[in-house]
Amino acid sequence: MKSNILTTIFMDYFSSFLLVKFLTLLSLNTSYSTMKKPVNENAPIVEKQQIFIPSPPATVWKVISNINHWPEWQSEVTQAELKGEMKEGAIFKWKAGGIHFTSELHTVITKQAIGWTGRTFGAKAVHNWCFEATEGGTLVYVEESLEGLFPWLFTKKFSKSLKEGMKRNLNELSSACREKRPPLGCLGGGGTQMEQDGLSTAKTSPNLDRKVCGDRR
Repeated sequence: MKSNILTTIFMDYFSSFLLVKFLTLLSLNTSYSTMKKPVNENAPIVEKQQIFIPSPPATVWKVISNINHWPEWQSEVTQAELKGEMKEGAIFKWKAGGIHFTSELHTVITKQAIGWTGRTFGAKAVHNWCFEATEGGTLVYVEESLEGLFPWLFTKKFSKSLKEGMKRNLNELSSACREKRPPLGCLGGGGTQMEQDGLSTAKTSPNLDRKVCGDRR
């Protein structure tokens, strides 16, 4: 009798747990499932972070998608050039931390998601961004997988560098969108007073439990 009661209680609890998980997945912004190329979860290095920026998705998108202007707000980027249109399949070359990269855009969804692959000597990466409109601003999710000979040989060093660089990158993106006179005129004269005054303090949340931009199908 006790065994049946315990089994019933366990099944009820497990069913409730699954229901909560399912509803949570349904509540996620659909842009997370539209990334054409998710990060490689089996890569030796995978980093995921997020930040809240008190600016609308249109503002954040204008800053992050204007690749040729990356050096204006990213301290590590000294060169960036996208030739042609901002579209899937486009190639751009850039230099960060003294290293040259060649990247290809694999996903471009205006105001929702952008992602690219990148290669340099001894390493390759998948880097994805997603943007979710929320009260008072935008939740920005970013993730990257890094693989190749050097990431495999120097996992600890590369992992630390990626984690710190991603956090710095998110904070610089936030600053670029929240400054009263940001580069690129990213507020476009249409930002709210809260955005212009930067009343919210952005915080990063590294090592997210879920796949923020990957394909969940």
